[in-house]
Amino acid sequence: MGDTMIESLYIENFAIIDQVQIDFQSGMTVLTGETGAGKSIIIDAIGQLIGQRSQPSFVKNGADYAFIEGVFSSNKEIDKILLDTNILIYREGEKKLDNDILTLSRLLMDSIEYKLCIHPLSIAELKKWSDKEQREVILSKVSVYNLLENPPKIDENFINECGGGNNENEYVDNNLLYSLKRCYVSYLITNDKGIHKKAKRLGLEKRVLSIADAIIFLSKKEDEL
Repeated sequence: MGDTMIESLYIENFAIIDQVQIDFQSGMTVLTGETGAGKSIIIDAIGQLIGQRSQPSFVKNGADYAFIEGVFSSNKEIDKILLDTNILIYREGEKKLDNDILTLSRLLMDSIEYKLCIHPLSIAELKKWSDKEQREVILSKVSVYNLLENPPKIDENFINECGGGNNENEYVDNNLLYSLKRCYVSYLITNDKGIHKKAKRLGLEKRVLSIADAIIFLSKKEDEL
């Protein structure tokens, strides 16, 4: 991991921390603060990301789970995996995280072959969430993900190929599939049956994975390393 750097860290219900997002800048980062402020907890959280032994005491008192995510950068060119918005909504507000989502997040964050990213239109869709408090929580959580840079602009021919309606959700779904077809990403993970149906029509079904299929795929990749 000599060419790998941590770019951001998201911590939730870990030790004494309720929720915190840390974005690291280039160069050296120094953690300062009084005794008990939580400096060592930040280090412990990073340790969890790199495989150090976990402890039940790491889960904050009164919480059902602890959640830690980190975004790392590397000089190595890696493939991109795109997440659909429905995956992100699983992590809404204070809802207890589904075990499959926790497993998927761990596998994606641990992977050195794939870069986790989301489409800018997915973020735009989340920003329209009606409940302000929930919207802020969701956006805070998804901010740890990489945005897909300069995704291709969808054309009318592809929209016709996809079929379906012309509402905003369909437009976002079609853009996710278009990024996949144009090979801006290697895979798309979604549990949306409508997207899977379109993918089959477009001949992209092998590259559109459900959460369960993605876990199997990434677990095999992890075992091969």
